Amino acid sequence: MRRVKKGGAVRGFRRIATAALAIVAASALAACAGLPTSGPVNPGVPADEVPDAPFLYYPGGPVEGASPEQILNGFLEAATSPASDWATAREFLTPDFAPDWEPEAHVTVDVPNSRVVDAERLEEEGIVEATLEPVATVDERGVYRTSDAAQAELAFEMEQQADGEWRISRAPAGIVLDRDVFEDVYHDYSLYYFDPTWTYLVPDVRWFPTQSSETRISDELLRGASEYVSAAALTAFPQGTQLAPGGVVFDNERIANVTLTQEATSANADERSRMRAQLLASLASLGAQDVHMHAGDIDLSAETLEPASTRPDARALVVGDTGYDAGFGFLDSGGAIDRISSLASAAGDTTSISMSADRTALVVQDTAGVVWRRTDDGGDVLDARDGLVEPTIDPQGFSWSVPGDEPQELAAYTQEYEPVEIPGGIPDADRVFGVQASPDGTRLAALVATERGNRAVVLPIVRETDGMPVGLGEPVSVTPLTGRGIDIAWLDSSTLGIVSEDEAGIVIVQQRVGGPATYLSSEANIVSIAAGSQSTIARLLSENGTLFIRRGSTWQPAATGIEVLATQLGAPRS
Repeated sequence: MRRVKKGGAVRGFRRIATAALAIVAASALAACAGLPTSGPVNPGVPADEVPDAPFLYYPGGPVEGASPEQILNGFLEAATSPASDWATAREFLTPDFAPDWEPEAHVTVDVPNSRVVDAERLEEEGIVEATLEPVATVDERGVYRTSDAAQAELAFEMEQQADGEWRISRAPAGIVLDRDVFEDVYHDYSLYYFDPTWTYLVPDVRWFPTQSSETRISDELLRGASEYVSAAALTAFPQGTQLAPGGVVFDNERIANVTLTQEATSANADERSRMRAQLLASLASLGAQDVHMHAGDIDLSAETLEPASTRPDARALVVGDTGYDAGFGFLDSGGAIDRISSLASAAGDTTSISMSADRTALVVQDTAGVVWRRTDDGGDVLDARDGLVEPTIDPQGFSWSVPGDEPQELAAYTQEYEPVEIPGGIPDADRVFGVQASPDGTRLAALVATERGNRAVVLPIVRETDGMPVGLGEPVSVTPLTGRGIDIAWLDSSTLGIVSEDEAGIVIVQQRVGGPATYLSSEANIVSIAAGSQSTIARLLSENGTLFIRRGSTWQPAATGIEVLATQLGAPRS
C-alpha cells in the first residue's frame, strides 16, 4: 500500500417484509408495561448495523382489459417472484408458450425506472419492445458479468386471445430485474475449487434464485468453474463426474449425502479428501455440517482436509509513529506497534509494503520508486524500471511488478530474484494504476485505463502445479470506474476494495468479484485501502496519515501518524 505525506398496469405488486418483524414489533409494544427500572445497562446493536430483513415480492397477475403495454410491464414486474417456477409471470404468457419459457436462462439487471415500453411495431409485426439500461447479466450457470452496453432492446410477440385479452406469445429467454431488487430475488452462493498447488480453496461466486437447492449448487460445482477463475483453479472431481439420481439429501443432523456417478470411484484417497472439502465449503451456506459421498452402493470415504486459511491478522500492518510507539508491525489498540522482529529493519525507506503469508519476506517500493524483495538478511532489488506502480506478492512467494504506462510489461520474480516471463502482461490496457494478487494466488486484480474507460479487472493467474506462474488468463471486467483508479486491495478472497476519483471527489467501492458493487462514503484525500477484520470491512489511509476503519455506515479515525498501510496475505500455518 501507499506511503503518505508526513504531516500533512397490473394489480400492482407489493414488497412485503417478513412477518417476523411485525411479531417482534408487537412483542416489544406489549412488553413496554413491564420495562425494567433497575439492573445493568446492556448496549444494543447500532441502528446502522441491523441486517436487512429478507423481502418477498407478490406481483399481481394480468388484469382484465389490460393493454399490450400493460401486459408487458406486468410481465417484467412479475419476474420479482420466482415462487412456483415464476407462476405469476407465466400468467402473462399464452397457454402454448407458458410451459416453454425459460426464466432462469438469463437475467438482465437494469437501472431502476429506466425501462421504456413501446408498441409502435404491434399493428404491423405483433411486437412490443422494451428498452433497458443494462448494468449486468447473469447466465444460466449463475455467472454475473458487468455490462458495457448503454442500451438493450428486447422484443416480445403479442397475441390477442379469443376472449379479447392480450398475452405474450414469444419472449426472450430469461427475466429482467432492476438492480435495487436483484439481490432480493437472487442470492449469491460461493462454489469452491482449488489453486494449482492444492493448498487454498478458491471461491467462485454464482447467483441463483433465493432458496435454491443443494442439488443445484452441487450440480454447478461439478460442471466446473466460471471464467473468473477457470484458467487458474482446479477441481478434484474426476472428469465426467456428475450428480447421480438422488442428488444431495440433508439428514436431520445437516449432513449432506451426495450421490455421484461412477466416475467418482476412480478418485484416490487424496482426491476424495479434496472432493469432500469442495462440497463441504460449497454447501456451507445451506447449513451443511459434513458431507458423505456415495457412488451407487459404494461409500466414498474421505479424510478431513483443512485447506490453508487466507485470513490475515485482524490488526492493521503499518509503518508509522502513533505518538505512543513507532516502527513497523501490527497496530494494537492504544497505538502500540507489535513488531515483527525478523523484518523490523526491512521496512525502512519504503512507500509501499506487501508481506508474505509466512512473514519471512516483504516486497516493497522505496522512495526512489525501485522495487525490492526484503528479508531478515537484507534482500535485493527486483525491478528498477521507471514508473513502476506499487508491487504485490502472492502466497506462492512470487513478486509482481509493472510500469504504469506499460501494462504489457508485467513481470513476476521468484524468491531467488529471477524474472519470470508473463507473455502479454495485462492485455487490453493502455495504463495500469494498481495491482494486487488475491489471497489464494489465483487472480491478479488491476486498476486499468482502456479504450472503453477506466475499470477494475481480474485476471486468472495460470500456474504450474509447483506454483510457478506461466501467464495470465483473459481479463474480466468487474466494475467500470467513473474516474482514475487510486488503489485496490483484496478485502477477502472474493471481494475487492477500490479507491477511485471522480468529479465529486474520492469514491470507495466494495466490489464482489462476480457480483454487484457497493459504493461507500469516503473521507477526503484517501490514498490507500487494505483489508479489515471481522468488525470492519476495510481500512483507509489518508494523505495526512490518519487511519480510518469502517463502523456501521461511517468511517472513524483509528490512529494518526501512519506512513504506510501495508498488505498482508494470510497468516503463518501452525
